[in-house]
Amino acid sequence: MIIVQSIKSLHSSLKNLTWITEQIATGDFSQRVSFMGEFSKAFNSMIEQLQTAFQERNKSMEDLQDQIGELAKARKEMMNIFEDLEEAKKKADSAANAKADFLANMSHEIRTP
Repeated sequence: MIIVQSIKSLHSSLKNLTWITEQIATGDFSQRVSFMGEFSKAFNSMIEQLQTAFQERNKSMEDLQDQIGELAKARKEMMNIFEDLEEAKKKADSAANAKADFLANMSHEIRTP
């Protein structure tokens, strides 16, 4: 009879442990194990380590999203600069062509009596 009670107690403890583990898997780090002696200390320590790791991961994800936003902004600014440079190049080419035409006309006028 004592063996049956021990097995039922162990089964109940494992069932509770399974439920706590499922809660932790969903991000509920407030769960703690208060049975099974030394095992509970190790398990609770693991929960704290997981919580810290998840917090660090979330902070890293936020930082990464910020960096992605900054890169997108920099890319947009760079594209605007490229557009401005292209416009300036067109104006410079147009001015160079106008100068070449002017010099050709003046050279022709100077040589023609």
